[in-house]
Amino acid sequence: MSILGNTPGLNFVNVFATTNGVHDTHSDHYSGNAIDINAINGIRVAEDPTKAAALQLEAQALADPNTRYVEGAGGNGVRDSPGGQWRESRPLPGMDNHVH
Repeated sequence: MSILGNTPGLNFVNVFATTNGVHDTHSDHYSGNAIDINAINGIRVAEDPTKAAALQLEAQALADPNTRYVEGAGGNGVRDSPGGQWRESRPLPGMDNHVH
């Protein structure tokens, strides 16, 4: 929630997947440790001007020491421990239409 509150211009998001949906077998969705956001301020993430807001949301998530990974239009980052160093992770198909 602090990530959402610290993202400039963000009024509301649409979370379309938490523990529901179809994901990889070992997905963090099933344990409640991942969400997918497909719209920001009522506009789909893949559309301008929301893509800029999605990038800001991703930047806030990257700045939060408790976030382990971020996937989306800005790329995919992962770290091994809270507050650890970010490294780029492999690109995943379909990540340009939501923030994970």
